Amino acid sequence: GLVLRPLFVYGQGDARFVPAIARAARRLRIRPAGGQARVSVIAVDSLAAAIADLVAAPTWSPGVMHANDGQPVSLNEILDTLERALGVPAPRLSVPWPLLRLLVRALPARLVGGGGRATVEHRLFLISRDHYFDSGRLWQTLGRPPGPPFRERFDDSRDFYARTLGAT
Repeated sequence: GLVLRPLFVYGQGDARFVPAIARAARRLRIRPAGGQARVSVIAVDSLAAAIADLVAAPTWSPGVMHANDGQPVSLNEILDTLERALGVPAPRLSVPWPLLRLLVRALPARLVGGGGRATVEHRLFLISRDHYFDSGRLWQTLGRPPGPPFRERFDDSRDFYARTLGAT
C-alpha cells in the first residue's frame, strides 16, 4: 500500500487551512513565534494531479510519500500574502509558542472560535513550529518537479478565498 501525506492543502474548496489562518489573524491579532515557522503546503490541483499520476504510474514502492510543493512556506509569507491579496491585516505582535498556548487557554470562548480550545491550540502549534516534510520521493516517483510555490500559486485561488473569507 501507499500512503500519500499532504500537511496543508490550499486552493478551491479549502475550508481549514487559509481560512483558519485568516480567522486567527483577525481574532487573535498575533503572529505565532514571529511567523518564522515553515510548513508544508500543496495546491489542491497539484495534489489531485499527483494522485492521478500515481494511479497511472507503472510502479511505485509501498510506504509513505509526503506531498507538498517542494519547498517550505513560512507563516510570515502566508500572512503577508493574505494581506497583499485579500486585505487580511497581518498581525505585527509576535508571541512565543509557550505563551501563546497559555493565552489560548485563558481566552474567552468567543475569541477562540470554532473547534474549541484543543483544536485551536493544535492548529496554532502546527504554525508556530517547523512542520515541513521532504516530498522528494513523490516527485522522483512521478519523474517531474513539484508545482510552483505558494507565493506564485495563491493568486489562482484569490477569488475563491475572497468569497470564502468575506463570509467569515
